[in-house]
Amino acid sequence: MKLSDVNIVKLVLNVYSSNYAYECDYTALPRPFHSIALMLKGKGELYYGEQTIPLSRGDVFLIPQNCTYASRWFPDDNNETAMFSMHFAFERQISNFAENFYPVQKYRAKNFDALENNYKKFQAMLLDAPDAAIIASIFFGLLSDMLPNFTGKKVVANEKIRPALDYISENCTKELNVKELAELCYLSESRFFSLFKKVTGLAPIAYKNSVRLGRAADYLAVFPDKSIEEVSDLFDYSSPSYFIREFRKAFGVTPSAYRKSADSGRL
Repeated sequence: MKLSDVNIVKLVLNVYSSNYAYECDYTALPRPFHSIALMLKGKGELYYGEQTIPLSRGDVFLIPQNCTYASRWFPDDNNETAMFSMHFAFERQISNFAENFYPVQKYRAKNFDALENNYKKFQAMLLDAPDAAIIASIFFGLLSDMLPNFTGKKVVANEKIRPALDYISENCTKELNVKELAELCYLSESRFFSLFKKVTGLAPIAYKNSVRLGRAADYLAVFPDKSIEEVSDLFDYSSPSYFIREFRKAFGVTPSAYRKSADSGRL
């Protein structure tokens, strides 16, 4: 059994430390995976929208997949900054993330030392590569303990276009047209188009293309061994050059630069 068999396509635990102040700017790079991190040493600040979220030891913070943000990190009196991060992504979003919108946020852990110890044990277990079912059991146990401490807002999509949203999600690499999508929702083309744009903020085909690019971006991050050409082909782009052009237009960077940023793991 592999992790992909239990719906997990990325799962990494790492301690990131530094002896100097630094900053990261991901305002143009949507986060390719979810991260739940423990602030171990030093201090930090997350900039999300118009919010500034201060961090210090004892804080547990969430940076959800596909969000954009910036951060700054400051060493303590011993010139140390450290955080223990768990990065993860799913092949299909689990219900918590599919049905709720989670912004960047933190909570103050009452059992921080025990949580840090659980991260350490889990990291050691991952290095030993045990059975995927055991890893999944521990991971989802950790997630179920921490996720209720974060605040999510219920995603309410207009149910009249739900069949089209679900169809696009399952078929984002296929050629679609507005007439077919409207028929799925038992709406006229004009009514469907206006309602779809009101709910999603995008025209139906633009939305489909956005979903496809988002999936390609996630794939680049969680499968670093796949070439740009392979990813382009997998997501049914006419050529790698067209894929790169569309990716740069959407994310402001090339697929290779996006992957490099994702691989750094720095928050």
